[in-house]
Amino acid sequence: MHLRYALLFSALIAAPAFAQPAGECPYPIIFMHGYTGSQFSWEPFANHLDVNAIWGPWADTYHAVLNAYENEERIAGPDGILNTNDDDVMVSFSNETNTLAPGCIYTYNFENFWNENPGDPQINIQSGDSPGGTFASESDSNEEAAFKQGYVLGRMIEAVLAANPGKRQVILVGHSMGGLVGREYLQRLDGNGNPRWWVNPNGSRGHRVAKLITVATPHRGSNLFGNPFRPSEPQRDGVPDINSSATRDLRYNYFCAFCSSPGPYLFGGNEGNGFGWHTDDINVDGDENDFIQGINIDGEDQGFDDPWDGTVDNPAFPLPKTVSYTWITSNNGGSDDDVVDLARQWIYNNDGPVPSDGVPYRLTDTLLTDRFHLDLQEDTDTVIRGLDEPDFRNRAYTVDAGITYAGTATVRSAQAPDGRPNTDPDWYKFSSNGGEVTVDFTPTPGLGGRLDILVPSSASIDSVASLGGFDFEGDSPIIRTPSLTLGGGTYYIRVRHKRVTRQSWQQPYTFTINDVPASIVATSAAAGATENLSLDANYPNPFNPETVIPFTIQRDGHVTLSVYDVMGRRIALLLDAELSSGSHTVRWNANTADAPLASGVYLVRLEGDGASASRQILLMK
Repeated sequence: MHLRYALLFSALIAAPAFAQPAGECPYPIIFMHGYTGSQFSWEPFANHLDVNAIWGPWADTYHAVLNAYENEERIAGPDGILNTNDDDVMVSFSNETNTLAPGCIYTYNFENFWNENPGDPQINIQSGDSPGGTFASESDSNEEAAFKQGYVLGRMIEAVLAANPGKRQVILVGHSMGGLVGREYLQRLDGNGNPRWWVNPNGSRGHRVAKLITVATPHRGSNLFGNPFRPSEPQRDGVPDINSSATRDLRYNYFCAFCSSPGPYLFGGNEGNGFGWHTDDINVDGDENDFIQGINIDGEDQGFDDPWDGTVDNPAFPLPKTVSYTWITSNNGGSDDDVVDLARQWIYNNDGPVPSDGVPYRLTDTLLTDRFHLDLQEDTDTVIRGLDEPDFRNRAYTVDAGITYAGTATVRSAQAPDGRPNTDPDWYKFSSNGGEVTVDFTPTPGLGGRLDILVPSSASIDSVASLGGFDFEGDSPIIRTPSLTLGGGTYYIRVRHKRVTRQSWQQPYTFTINDVPASIVATSAAAGATENLSLDANYPNPFNPETVIPFTIQRDGHVTLSVYDVMGRRIALLLDAELSSGSHTVRWNANTADAPLASGVYLVRLEGDGASASRQILLMK
């Protein structure tokens, strides 16, 4: 058995069988563990039966070793070439290629060793906090630099998208340091000002991330592990190792007997301060004396007394506004979650969370829970709230016709700028080449609301006009919208549930777009070729009763054929179908809908007034 699946099997062997998932996710979700964690840090969520009943079981895990070579910090190793066997960060092994299975729920795991054999590199997956494991942080790989972790996240996003070729983006969920890894991936620039870790550094959305959710992340640092300075060589493999690169990057300031300075990873500064870390090389370039650009602004630039009190992202490389954000914070009965100060679990200005698109709590929102830091991955209700589908048109998730998607009705942020938190609007967008469109919809049981199909309006970026829709109640069965004839372009679906509770997500809603293109498959072209056919000069006198147009139905199904003139009025049409069983001809007129046809070649013969020169056949399956 593959090592990855053997580990999952050991964790799941006693669990009941997974329910059939309700539908697909618009985008795969990547769960990122924190300092000293592993993929099993997210096991309470990834194996939650109610979650699996929405989007299916835990799909796969991406494994890496971040400290393959002692005294080597450079990601690509001495030769500077990635994907060679001297890399200090290794993501491909002879027994683990990280070719992932398709699905919706993914984790990564950095708690690993390898066999230290460049000729036959093999990974030893530890996962010390998994069932039967020893103890956390036993490999030190999961206590490595944020730079290294950001690089691996980019590689994982590539692998997840390769496993799901129809998906365009991913959603990131990071616990504790995992949230900083998401920020590192999104923000970091190289020496030329280009995104350093993105899947495609040349595109404005080349990060391929739709949303980042952080859970009790020390956005502004945590000094939980005290002063790491020691006069003697520190002992490694502690639980945790307070001299590790991760501890170094998580601190908001450094102290020694006669000095103090901001933590360079978070707030910028010279990395070579010699405070007793295993290495000062924050940017993993082999030089320990570089000036580092922090991911946050220096607090003195905001007027604070201390540089480590900055509250926003660094304007030199800010968080991209093509991503939505949710900062989940925790107050465990006091002022923090017993690990990270509450005020340091998010970034903000006087108007609310940052980044912002000008309307507070629209691009970025916050949620508050009351769990201990290490228990937050079990707070499924709150994490699902963070995963809420977009509330606004300009953040809509892209979906495709012919796929059943599952969504959740969730209680939104208390500061939601467009309505009550227990009214949840979810936005999706789809493209149509023109044709007849319907939507099949099953609402969340017990909740009422409305579904609309909308078209963009020129009034503003968020303006839309409804083309049609319907109200629904919680006991409604599957509903099909009335058929709409659409031209080519982008359209939106808004699903709005009312009276949502904290547990409504446990019974998802589903929808399927049925988009039958206004096209025919012309056998007079190449075999199997598809073309949008406008009946004009392409066919001499197309409305002459003797004009015959061949087309192909590529699969068995029910078909309706219609012909409209430029005013949208139906004209007469006859269909001759030569069945594969013989030469028998079936004929009916255009008013006959839902005609059963087998796959094969058919002939359309048009009859009617040929005065109009621009008419089009719509083939609806």
